[in-house]
Amino acid sequence: MADRKSFPVLILAVSAGVLFLGSIFLVFFVSMKKDSNEELCRVNLTMIGMAIRDGELLSSPKWDAAGRGREFFANRDKWPCYQKMDFDPCCPVKNQRKEIDYRGPARPLREIRNDEPIASDRPGNHGPGKGGNILMKTGQVYTVPETHALWTAASQTTSD
Repeated sequence: MADRKSFPVLILAVSAGVLFLGSIFLVFFVSMKKDSNEELCRVNLTMIGMAIRDGELLSSPKWDAAGRGREFFANRDKWPCYQKMDFDPCCPVKNQRKEIDYRGPARPLREIRNDEPIASDRPGNHGPGKGGNILMKTGQVYTVPETHALWTAASQTTSD
């Protein structure tokens, strides 16, 4: 009879162990998904940079017709490019496809220096106070917090 009384305790212990391992797996899965989406956002800005650099020199006045801010991305048909590369203007971290999630250049591209950002995540794309990715005129993409100097520079050279 002693064996029968320990059986429910064994089932309870195994159930608790499975539940614990399942919750650990869930935490790791959610964390990996967030990291994956942040990397996809970085890739989106890299692709945007490649699409921009595929055209006329960034010092060309032909870029002026593309507009400013998010309008710059909406008017990609007006970009003076040799090939029309498709890219996703929506941030995967924000995960909403209602509008363009990236800030475009606030001034004509020819007026922005090589060491300045030309596009970036909008504030809040990666969460309140988290910062995001920044595309430099050279094509480099950096991931920075909102307290970083590049994020401050992006708030001056990019706009909605």
